[in-house]
Amino acid sequence: MTTTTDTLSANKELVAYVFDQLFSHANAAVIDTHFSPDYVQHSPAAGDGLAGLHGFIAFAKTTFPDSRATVHHLFAEGDLVVVHSNIVAVPQTPGFAAIDIFRVVDGVIVEHWDASSEAPEETLSGNDLYSTLSLPVDAAPDPAADAEVSRDVAVRLVRALGVDHDASAVDDLVAADVVQHDAAIGAGLEGLRDAAKAPGRHDVEITRVIAEGDYVAVHGHWHFADDDGVAVITILRVREGKVVEQWAARQPVPAASANDNGMF
Repeated sequence: MTTTTDTLSANKELVAYVFDQLFSHANAAVIDTHFSPDYVQHSPAAGDGLAGLHGFIAFAKTTFPDSRATVHHLFAEGDLVVVHSNIVAVPQTPGFAAIDIFRVVDGVIVEHWDASSEAPEETLSGNDLYSTLSLPVDAAPDPAADAEVSRDVAVRLVRALGVDHDASAVDDLVAADVVQHDAAIGAGLEGLRDAAKAPGRHDVEITRVIAEGDYVAVHGHWHFADDDGVAVITILRVREGKVVEQWAARQPVPAASANDNGMF
């Protein structure tokens, strides 16, 4: 899909504004002005359409009146915008690590996917879930970076971890000083090698990939056992052809959902 730079910027500005209004201010008025009447919801926590989103925000406003969201990464490709955030529903708690994907068409949001989980007190790597530590330290995509190279490297790594279980690919695709923020993966190259060699059946169906500059989001349906699987959205930063930093949000696919659209 061909999208002009102006449209891409407008889409990101729209999503940033709406995200802040909904999740830091519970301002449901933006739903009727910035979402399509045919809005499709994939988050299992909310009902479908505008009515479902209104109900979700009304519940959040009543139950968690002090909820706030802090955005750490935001990037886009085509009509898709990725938001990586920490949503703290109850002050003084770690809150949730969340990655949301919004589809924007003709200036309104038409579809939404997400994955979120409670932020743990500690991660396997010892790093937090949100900061950008790789050089250059910049949470915004580098316009000089080749998004197609970034996409190729990111997808190859996810496939190596979740489909091929190829620990040797880690050395080809990942920088020696990689910074790991995925709570379920240990530090450095060895953490990724261990993830690739993890025992038990697991595979992944990649459902969408969004790349802008050196940032890539890979949305996948992971299976670790004979169950409904896990929705995982992984963000990878690629510099000079290698992954230098990784973040993720993962959420088990529930047996029942507030809508019938599925998480993918």
